[in-house]
Amino acid sequence: MLGGDVRRLKMAHSLMFALPGTPVDWYGEEIGMGDDLGQPERNSVRAPMQWSDKPNAGFSDAPAERLIRPVIADGELDYRKVNIAAQRDAPGSLMEHMQRLIRTRRSCPEIGWGECKVLPTEAASVLALSYHWRGQTVVTAHNLADKPAEVRFVAKDIPPELTPLFCFDDERRRCRAEEPVALDVYGFRWFRGNGERR
Repeated sequence: MLGGDVRRLKMAHSLMFALPGTPVDWYGEEIGMGDDLGQPERNSVRAPMQWSDKPNAGFSDAPAERLIRPVIADGELDYRKVNIAAQRDAPGSLMEHMQRLIRTRRSCPEIGWGECKVLPTEAASVLALSYHWRGQTVVTAHNLADKPAEVRFVAKDIPPELTPLFCFDDERRRCRAEEPVALDVYGFRWFRGNGERR
C-alpha cells in the first residue's frame, strides 16, 4: 500500500482515524504488510500474518508447501523486513504509530459523536476538520502533498488555544488558533481546544 512509504502510510492511517465513522484496518495494515497481488481475487489480501522473520513468517511450523497461501517473501514487503517482531517497541515504527493513534482516537469521542466541519485552509493540499461535542473541540489537519504546507484555523467556533494530541513529529507545544501551523511532507496534527477533555 502506498509503495511502502512509511510517511504516507502514517498520514493515511491518521486521516482514516480522523474521519467521521468507525475506522477499520485489515490485519497486517498496522505494520504495512501489504497484499500478495500474485494471488487470485480476494486471496491477495489474505496472506499469512507476518509475525517474525522466522520461516513462514512465524505463522506456521508446517512446510511451506503445506500453507494454504504463501507468505510474502520478496520485495520491500518481504516478511523478513516487515513483521511484528521487528516493529514491536521500536520507536517510530508503523506499529508504534498505530498503537498511539488508536489510543488517541479512543480519547476523542468528539470524532465519533460530534458535528464535523471542513475548515477552510490556504493550502489546497491540506484537509482540516473540526469536531464539536458537549462543549469540547477537536481539530485535525492532514497534508496530502509531497511538499510542506502551513495552515491557520480561522473558523469562529475554534477555541483560541490548541493543545497537541497527536502528530507526525511529536510536537507538544500549545499554539494559538490564528498562528500558522507547519505541516511537513505528508504531515498531520490533531489538537484539542481549551486543554484536556473533562
